[in-house]
Amino acid sequence: MAGIVEGRGDWEYRLLPLTAASVITAGDAVALSTARTVSLYSGGQAGLLGFIKHDSADSMPAGKCVVAIPKPGCTAFIDVPTGITNSTMSKGECFGIYASGGNTSFLTTAAYSDASRVVAVVGEPIISPTSRIEVTFLSDSFQYYSNNTVSLG
Repeated sequence: MAGIVEGRGDWEYRLLPLTAASVITAGDAVALSTARTVSLYSGGQAGLLGFIKHDSADSMPAGKCVVAIPKPGCTAFIDVPTGITNSTMSKGECFGIYASGGNTSFLTTAAYSDASRVVAVVGEPIISPTSRIEVTFLSDSFQYYSNNTVSLG
């Protein structure tokens, strides 16, 4: 899987500090830790920041990463795991993001709370060759451009 990738819209890119010893892969969803460093988004909660543009091991300068942060109206393409069909992917349906194998680029139909639903489907059907679908971001579930905004420094 290729992880989350930009779709349409005006994305913002920030160079931010990584949480020490973080192993994050390009396309993985990320959040800010309480120390305001970038860490892997675990899913099932609000507080999604965006996604990392490169593997954390390839950080230049060391200890920093480039994060793609969606501005309002941006879309992205996200992986759809086996077992989720087009019939459950109607436009406007809201879903969460979860981790599998250390990566957080998978859409999930499991909803732990309203806050855990961080994306809404805007494209259909599922793109067959890549098992991906286009989504937009629910602003109140994000750490930036929402009511939940925190200082990025």
